[in-house]
Amino acid sequence: MPRAPRTLTTMAALAPVVLHRKRVKASTAARALSGVPDEYFNGLCERERNRAGTTGAYVSFVSDRRQYLVGADGLPDGAQDPQGMALAKSFSVFVLASGQPMVVDDTHAHPELEACASAADSAAWVGVPIRFEEEAIGTVGLLDLEPRDWPLSVLAPLKDAALEITTELERRAS
Repeated sequence: MPRAPRTLTTMAALAPVVLHRKRVKASTAARALSGVPDEYFNGLCERERNRAGTTGAYVSFVSDRRQYLVGADGLPDGAQDPQGMALAKSFSVFVLASGQPMVVDDTHAHPELEACASAADSAAWVGVPIRFEEEAIGTVGLLDLEPRDWPLSVLAPLKDAALEITTELERRAS
């Protein structure tokens, strides 16, 4: 399973990758940047949280400056702020930069992650990229309040959920 490396790339180094025009254009085309909680994505998050037995699950999309949680289950009140979250506070940018799933057993073991606001609400995290027009434009993720050794079985259902989300985005964009 792809575990987070002990040292992650800094936010400054990630900015050019995350802000790539093609990624932002794909996010816009997918109509994924409303920032409004969506019942379809909320239901998918509830299903994935229950399947994995975690504290929370979310679906997020990234614009050129913010991350928007459009689906969530088990997250703290106010997590789905329509104004979004600054990218510097987001775990998801690390997934977007690599284009690969990321598994973090203990967020506090990574100084780069501990600086994220998301670290205040989670101690363990898994994120899988959501693709649209071949670009990673968001993540579907799981989180837990305590560090945990994620089992190998956690990634396959999340990858399936990411594909399901892509299909839904394509349907909405047509």
